[in-house]
Amino acid sequence: KKLKVIIKILYSLSFTNILVYVIIDIIGEIYMNRKIVFIDVDGTIYHAHEESLRETVHAKLLEASKHVDLYLSTGRAMCVLSCLGKSMDLFKGFVLTNGTLVLKDNTVLLNNFFKKEILIELIKKAKEFEAVIGLISKDKVYVNKYSPVVEYALQPHFSGAIVELGDYNFDLDIEYNMVWTFDPNEIIDKVTSNIDGVDVFKWGSIGGDIVPKGMTKAIGIKRLLEEINMPLDNTYAIGDSGNDVAMFKLVKNPICMGNGTDIAKGAAKYITEPIDEFGLENALDRIIKGEW
Repeated sequence: KKLKVIIKILYSLSFTNILVYVIIDIIGEIYMNRKIVFIDVDGTIYHAHEESLRETVHAKLLEASKHVDLYLSTGRAMCVLSCLGKSMDLFKGFVLTNGTLVLKDNTVLLNNFFKKEILIELIKKAKEFEAVIGLISKDKVYVNKYSPVVEYALQPHFSGAIVELGDYNFDLDIEYNMVWTFDPNEIIDKVTSNIDGVDVFKWGSIGGDIVPKGMTKAIGIKRLLEEINMPLDNTYAIGDSGNDVAMFKLVKNPICMGNGTDIAKGAAKYITEPIDEFGLENALDRIIKGEW
């Protein structure tokens, strides 16, 4: 779109066709060589239960945005990203809920939500095993009840986006992009076993993300790159856990945080410092300087 505007301006100034195309070629070369960086949230840009994003992180993101294009790639929904504060404005687009929802310029590029029959089966089994689950839409997170794990995982920043139902009567006319589960892995396995059409990204020993089968951050990133017509050549991704592995395998320069899981580190090209040791800031600095 920007090139079309430039073409019109150049023609209006009576530039020759050859000069117009030379200038366009130069601009296009600069654009195609610009680095694109996809950044995870939890454990990467934001440390759980901090009051707000560290000022050093915001400052480095602001600096980086002048040299590279920043995109958020997270397991979170837009409604639970308030912890990033003013830094949200520095991102050109968003790969959300593990790639099931992709937004750019307030336009939905991809919206992959659960089929109703799969949700019915998930809810039925969650009720059978008394599991605590949260169904995530674009705007809200609906949980059947609060539990200590829910309190720990979702507070203090998510309270405005959380709706506690008190039972399993979820509104199935709402489009849900992801399901959170807040129980030990053995319960998660029981709830999701024998249900076709779902994949699970576990947080550790407790809790996890349930997504429509085959959906990953890589799927969302591919759709976004297709929209902006950019190749993979200058792509970077910074993350720390299992749900980042697919995007690590997609981009040319995967970077894992020093606090990342072994499986994430194994899929990375570079390892930066842990989040508590300015790992994100240092990684962005190396990208800007061309060291990575």
